Amino acid sequence: MIIKRAYAILSPPEKVSLRMEKETLFISGEAQNEWVESAKRKYYSIQGVTKLNLTELKILSNTTSIERKMLSIEDYYFEFKYKTVDLTSEQKIKFSNLINEVNEVLDFNFSQDSVPVIVVIGHTSYEGNAEANKRVAFNRAQEFINLMINADIPMEVLVPKTNYVEDINNKYPVRSVSFKVIYSKPEDL
Repeated sequence: MIIKRAYAILSPPEKVSLRMEKETLFISGEAQNEWVESAKRKYYSIQGVTKLNLTELKILSNTTSIERKMLSIEDYYFEFKYKTVDLTSEQKIKFSNLINEVNEVLDFNFSQDSVPVIVVIGHTSYEGNAEANKRVAFNRAQEFINLMINADIPMEVLVPKTNYVEDINNKYPVRSVSFKVIYSKPEDL
């Protein structure tokens, strides 16, 4: 009966098994760290369980959380007025949040097999002089990179790029800067 309650309350992943010995709940198999932390908080509410034993459990690093944060970095974009990269007070807060996430999620250790690279994309359109627009968008991306370097992001991992936006429903408006995270070998930087 206690095991049934434990399964109902903890909702373990498929590769996890639960068993009871006296008043100790043993968890074995493998699970993401996020689930393990949740189980540690919830097991107190299982009547008949006074201890939790995780020695038989392989705890997997929660890469999905890191991947979600990497994707959230890619959700940031900054829209500017014509030929400027001046951050408004609201954008300064947003920029600070971006830098905090970059520092929290990405490891720029160049001794690794691969290093995260942030592609800073300046968006523009073909309307008017397409080549001039491309230069302005590239300069906007470069100026934004300078802001990131001033915030202690290594210059070696920042790459400027331009993108033409022609669809009105595009996520990124003209005269904006967005980000894409890719991985590269340190020797390729």
